[in-house]
Amino acid sequence: MADFLNPRDVRTMLARSELSTPIPKDDVLQPAPGGRVYRALGTCFRPCKPTNMYRWLLRLKRTTGGSVFLLLISVYFVGFSLLEIPGIALTLWQAGRGFARSREVPQDSSQQDLLALLKGAVQGNHSQQQLLQDQFGISLQTLIDNAKPKIDFEKPPQAVRNDTVVDKPLLQSDNRTTENTTAVEEEYFYIVHNKDGSSRKIPSKHPVVRIHQDVNLTAIMEAFHRPWKRDDVSLSMTRSELEQCCSSRKTALMTQENYKVGQPVPSAFNASQFYPMTDKIFNSLQKKSPYPEKLYKTCSVVGNSGVLRESNCADHIDGADYIFRCNMPPLTDKRHLSHVGTKSNFTTVPMSMLRKYGKIQDSQELKDRWYNQTQQYKGLIIIKKPKDSTAVMQAELEKRRTDLRVAYENPAHFIGVQKYWAQRGLPRKITSGFYVITVALMLCEQVNVYGFWPFPFDDSGGKVRYHYYYAPIFVAPETHDMAVEFMKVRELHQKGVIKMQLGKCQEKKPKRKL
Repeated sequence: MADFLNPRDVRTMLARSELSTPIPKDDVLQPAPGGRVYRALGTCFRPCKPTNMYRWLLRLKRTTGGSVFLLLISVYFVGFSLLEIPGIALTLWQAGRGFARSREVPQDSSQQDLLALLKGAVQGNHSQQQLLQDQFGISLQTLIDNAKPKIDFEKPPQAVRNDTVVDKPLLQSDNRTTENTTAVEEEYFYIVHNKDGSSRKIPSKHPVVRIHQDVNLTAIMEAFHRPWKRDDVSLSMTRSELEQCCSSRKTALMTQENYKVGQPVPSAFNASQFYPMTDKIFNSLQKKSPYPEKLYKTCSVVGNSGVLRESNCADHIDGADYIFRCNMPPLTDKRHLSHVGTKSNFTTVPMSMLRKYGKIQDSQELKDRWYNQTQQYKGLIIIKKPKDSTAVMQAELEKRRTDLRVAYENPAHFIGVQKYWAQRGLPRKITSGFYVITVALMLCEQVNVYGFWPFPFDDSGGKVRYHYYYAPIFVAPETHDMAVEFMKVRELHQKGVIKMQLGKCQEKKPKRKL
């Protein structure tokens, strides 16, 4: 059996939805203790090359009959799942059952008996497992052993181009949202170092960044333990390439200089969609770019990873000439003042927050809440797309404040930046944090990056929160590839293009007051 069914082939078929079908609600079984019911079976397995497995399965069905075919497929799914994804065996059993239904396999009494037998074997009934062996010559343990992927946990990471020390399979990850849904998780290991120089492995299931390869955090961190020096040649080349495709100074923001009334505006979410530039939108835009011809000497780009906690980086961050922050993080919490700083010049607004103000036109309470929430920021508040609700948000700030203005991200610029990085190893949509780093590269002589770290542990095995503050995690399914992005930022650090700070900026905690 194991000679015919290859784990990689089954993963491909499931990913293509060729072997998985919707499971009726009344057929969903409770998972094994400690497990979860995973319905998104099409995304449970890593991608691999296309095969001729589908045709072989159809031939198998015709030659063996519906019942035996169902048993073979179901047992294999179960055996594979028991190894790699504990707790979802019964759901995979249902997937095999659904597959048989979709191929018009009759539900006769013998098939029902086989299903009951298989269910008992999955649940650990040794007598029914033995019955499988005696009647059909199929050992569940044999299937599991043959399905087990060959992974050498002790294999050292291979060097990738530009001295990026990481195994290439690390550059494959999926994202899931942890907001109101169940994240698809797969266990893997982080390799970290001990104080005595030895290494150990930590098993983990990350709800947002899903990685299909064990991650050697010790090797990844080596780049940040070495002294950093800016490489003006590499920096100039990178900046020159970016300027040719998408100048930040001229086009990062929508202005009355780079748009005209009636001009179609692309969507940053779907480049094939456009909306018209109306008089109302045009009048809400900045008259011209707020950025000077001369580059800022130093800039801080601040992400929101929990790696910032206890970093003592506030003085380093606030000491820059221009400061970029992502997704309106809290800056006035006394617990974080000494680590993240309080200054800001460029702050992006997350889409999840904009949705909360969708009815701000009709609510004074929402207008006051918006004003109070933006009190901690200065400079520019960057909104993704102008609409009726954002026009009210903009008007409220213009009426009540003089040190904070709304500006709109230029979708054409975002699309240009996305294409640039897609040609350099980032095919997925880039995150707002990575986009802001790119904008800063074209506006600043030196870019210092803080608070970017996608992994749930540091290189010593200490836990790292997704945010340095408490907040829900909003990540659109399969949108970003945070692990790959991080490795690209690490690569830019190694090349001397940007300086990325991980760990403490100074030993002594700076005293900070609001």
